[in-house]
Amino acid sequence: MFKLLKYFDKKIWIFFSILIVFLAARVYIEITIPDWIEKITSSVTKNESLSAIIFNGGMLICLVVVDFAILVTTFYLSAVVGARFSKILREKVFEKINSFSNNEINKFSTNSLITRCSNDVTMVQNSMTTLLRMGLFAPMMLSVGILKFFLHSNISVSTILIYPVIITITTLFLCIMVLLIFTLPKTKVMQKLIDKLNKVSRNQIAGIRVIRAFNAEEHEKKNFIDVNDCMTKNTLFTNSMWGFAMPLIDLFSSLQVLLLFWVGLLNAIDLASINGTVQLAAIIFISFLMLIMLFVILPRGLVSAKRINEILETEVTIKYQSFDIFYDDFKSIEFNNVTFGYPNAAEPILKNLNFSIGTGQTIAIIGANGSGKTTLAMLMARFYDVVSGEIKINNVNIKEYSQKDISKILTIVPQKAALFNDTILNNICYGIDNKNMTVAKNAAEIACADFIEKLDDKYQTIISQNATNLSGGQKQRVSIARAIAKNTPVIIFDDSFSALDYKTDLILRENLARDLKETTKIIIAQRINTILNADKIIVLEKGEIVGIGSHNELLNNCQIYKDIVYSQINPDELR
Repeated sequence: MFKLLKYFDKKIWIFFSILIVFLAARVYIEITIPDWIEKITSSVTKNESLSAIIFNGGMLICLVVVDFAILVTTFYLSAVVGARFSKILREKVFEKINSFSNNEINKFSTNSLITRCSNDVTMVQNSMTTLLRMGLFAPMMLSVGILKFFLHSNISVSTILIYPVIITITTLFLCIMVLLIFTLPKTKVMQKLIDKLNKVSRNQIAGIRVIRAFNAEEHEKKNFIDVNDCMTKNTLFTNSMWGFAMPLIDLFSSLQVLLLFWVGLLNAIDLASINGTVQLAAIIFISFLMLIMLFVILPRGLVSAKRINEILETEVTIKYQSFDIFYDDFKSIEFNNVTFGYPNAAEPILKNLNFSIGTGQTIAIIGANGSGKTTLAMLMARFYDVVSGEIKINNVNIKEYSQKDISKILTIVPQKAALFNDTILNNICYGIDNKNMTVAKNAAEIACADFIEKLDDKYQTIISQNATNLSGGQKQRVSIARAIAKNTPVIIFDDSFSALDYKTDLILRENLARDLKETTKIIIAQRINTILNADKIIVLEKGEIVGIGSHNELLNNCQIYKDIVYSQINPDELR
């Protein structure tokens, strides 16, 4: 957790400094209260005047009121510091996750990242607040209290009465340590169990249609119950152990008072000194108890802080330039001896690729499943970096561009349409500063998204979570319209026509050819009909290019392409 303190900003340090001052003032008041209790007791036992009793009592009341006000203030200040600190942490974690490439996201997993930027940050906030309230106050109070214990009365009295305090605190300490030995291992695995529960819940919610279609509700219910039961048992054991600790603490607190009076009266110590010592011993006892409780509360916070720190200290594998250099028109994309393999993979998925793409061309990429088509698209968008070779845009290595540059050059329409829980208009105009209805309608018309005009709210229709209120083809057309609206010189369609019927597919391609003549279109597809009229077709087989050319050229020169074509189209239809 202490590594995260470097994210304290100026305001947090100001609040923290004020908090220290108030904590010091509270320590002074707390340590003074036993003196006034002793004075009141002495005034009563010695039959002093009523005015002396009222004065001493009034001073004690004033101290208690001031102590209460300072306590409320310190709680407020610690809450402000904790809340602001968690706000900064969430922002830092969010920014860091946004800078991650697919490599880093796959390393942590989506479920774990969600837990780390939500539940883990909350745990750190709670631990920080507790640390400020107890972790700073308790050591100050304990050290001053022990010093005052030997100074508030004569040495002989302090020496006699110290033994009950030592006995009760030592015994309680040993009991708490036993509890910690049993509960700490359970506490440390709690965040991992939350990760697992989040994963199971997320999978079940996302796959609810598949689960129902395969009648697998009982199977998924069992998975959830197993994880939930494990977490419940873990929590129940921990809480039960500390539930036993609370009455134990009350027992030793009462026992300490009883022993102090017993030892004090046996040694003929006056009642005023005993009362003052009881109050002071209670302060020492509570301070010591606060320190012990920190060992209970902080472990989960420390585990969460470590998990957050893992994200913040992760080295991002893909680093973009901080300045923009793309000002000219798009001219070309070149792959020069490009080889790429995923981390820990047995062999590269793409091998020694060499080809170029010019402006305004329609390029198609086809191949069997697993041949590397989508990976090739990911490399163009620089979601991954090549292992060897280089990708050039306008004869400049892609690594020399900023992230904003690449965003201005190309747009990718993914296999699975990723739409947001927002209006159709905002989804189509996503990433565009001016949410222009004319732009949205024009893009939707090109993308054959005519269904939008038939909806009750048209472009103001809210797309539900995971776009469950749209069909697969509707999702793809909105996703394609979004790419068209962005108006970049290159658009990559990663198998994004697969959910369209043949007629819509044909009309859409005709629209793209007519209205986006200057735009370079890279189409990854499984259907031969989708790519027949492409300027250049690239055929991939096991990560290698086995053919480049037009449809007719490949039909005559590439057997793999010929096999793909004849598996979908009757040879007589091609004549």
